Amino acid sequence: MTQLFASDLDGTLLNPLHVTDRTIVRAVRAAIASGRHFAIATGRFMRSGKAIGFGELPVEVVCANGALVFGQSGQLLRSMPLDSSFVEELLRSFPTIGFDFIGTQHIYTRLSAAQRVAQLRAPNLLVRIVMRGMTTDAGDVWVTDQSAAQILSHDIVKVNCRISDEGAKTDLSAFLYERRNSVVNAPFNPSMFEITGVGVDKGAAVAWLAGSLGIPAEDVVVYGDGGNDVAMLRRFSSLGCSYATHGACEQAKLAASSTIGSNVVHAVPRHVMSILCAEGPICGE
Repeated sequence: MTQLFASDLDGTLLNPLHVTDRTIVRAVRAAIASGRHFAIATGRFMRSGKAIGFGELPVEVVCANGALVFGQSGQLLRSMPLDSSFVEELLRSFPTIGFDFIGTQHIYTRLSAAQRVAQLRAPNLLVRIVMRGMTTDAGDVWVTDQSAAQILSHDIVKVNCRISDEGAKTDLSAFLYERRNSVVNAPFNPSMFEITGVGVDKGAAVAWLAGSLGIPAEDVVVYGDGGNDVAMLRRFSSLGCSYATHGACEQAKLAASSTIGSNVVHAVPRHVMSILCAEGPICGE
């Protein structure tokens, strides 16, 4: 029997406006009321489901592409920081790039508040939404105007950025390739960089969460659609319990055990409800 559902947000669980709605909340509530766990698995930084419309529902959060895991009460359960020497080298090598340095409680940047707002004005609507969403959380999580020394005083678990200059993008890609034994770039969208340590991904984090809850891997169901979901979908594919949405990237579809419908028609919450119906009476209706 399914004991843990874990779902990506954008393009997967959330609707086309990248928000929750009654259908989504209903499915998550039903899963929890029936004794299952529901985990958000996202590249975003968030400590609970409140900021995206889940209210007081007790969901677990796997965020920052698996670098952080938070419990149902928002308590930090697991942190996988980048090596500080890598962060220092990144800061020194690319002084003009407006990186987002994600810690366990805040996001740090060398940019001013005004520069950060300007950074979000991506030409592509989807990228604009995702850039904003990647930093969505309750409370004041942003710390701007930080020096390199101030950033290095924190444990950094993930680094995000969007680069429009092709030369700078090529240089950063080459920099990361040279350090591929210690870091990985697994972005949701090809226009983004989402950097974590090697071995840090949503799949490893969801597997760790399941283990900490005493849930066997065969009782976990996962959903995703983007490049940063591939490891999670592949990890649970052999068990027949990983699902890519209709609009997923090709790599995600190949990694998943099956493809379901689109988030436009609430494919994930409907699929969750179908599993609950098949496994027994639905509680919380």
